[in-house]
Amino acid sequence: MRSYFSRKLINAKENIVRAGKLFFIVIMVFGLATPAMAQKLVIGAKGNLMTGMQLKDAFKTMGYPDAFIVKRGPSSNFDHIEMPYAALGVVLRAMSKGKVIEAIEIQPTFNGNFDTGFKRGDPFTDLVAIYGTPESLSSQIARYPSKGMYFLMSNGNLLSAKLFSIGTKLLEHKMVRP
Repeated sequence: MRSYFSRKLINAKENIVRAGKLFFIVIMVFGLATPAMAQKLVIGAKGNLMTGMQLKDAFKTMGYPDAFIVKRGPSSNFDHIEMPYAALGVVLRAMSKGKVIEAIEIQPTFNGNFDTGFKRGDPFTDLVAIYGTPESLSSQIARYPSKGMYFLMSNGNLLSAKLFSIGTKLLEHKMVRP
């Protein structure tokens, strides 16, 4: 009888230790996955996030993404990985065999800014003052293909943006070009 209760007590202690280890791992993962919350994201060559940047450096800045989503292209040369950061309002894209950021999508929930000071919600006139006249313009998109920048406007203000590395193989880049 005594050995039965002793085994139950030992099992209970082991379960508590396992739960404690699991709790510690969860705390560590969430602690390591949120460094960007402590700093503001600045997009561009003078900022802390840019196209052409090594993915490992982006992960140091932003933590790990919410998911790694594989997007298939017409051939394996065009396959890429999408990495959303919903809380930050950013999506990173890299070629499946690549180690650098090929594209950055800035979503309407993004709260950072560009290294030029331009930010979501700023008017079209500020965009032109900073980056010059767009190479192509429609009612909703200001295109700067030579810079790999595409700004989506709503009611004359920046809603979101897509930035691409020059020479990227991402099919999405070909779709936004005029």
